[in-house]
Amino acid sequence: MKNAEDQMDSIKRQHRALAILRLLERNPGYCTNIELLRDCLAVIALTATRDQLLQECRSLESVGFLRVTERGEVVVLELTEAGGDVAQGLVMSDLVLRPGPECPY
Repeated sequence: MKNAEDQMDSIKRQHRALAILRLLERNPGYCTNIELLRDCLAVIALTATRDQLLQECRSLESVGFLRVTERGEVVVLELTEAGGDVAQGLVMSDLVLRPGPECPY
């Protein structure tokens, strides 16, 4: 049984967190639903299960970078101002990879 998180999983999670924030930053109204977000992440090879993605979004919500609203089966994600600052690289967080000058997300 594996107790410690695999280093590759940790790196992917940080990349995925940055991609989530940057995708929301470019979306009209700074929001989207989790299914659309999953499809966008799959295009850039950052796939995750719905449960993994919801858990990662809840982690980002716990530090104030997102708001997660469940409307029945639909989960809506909304970027906060603090999340926008992280997406732009103005603020650093251990949960999110800092974007470089040539950030692909």
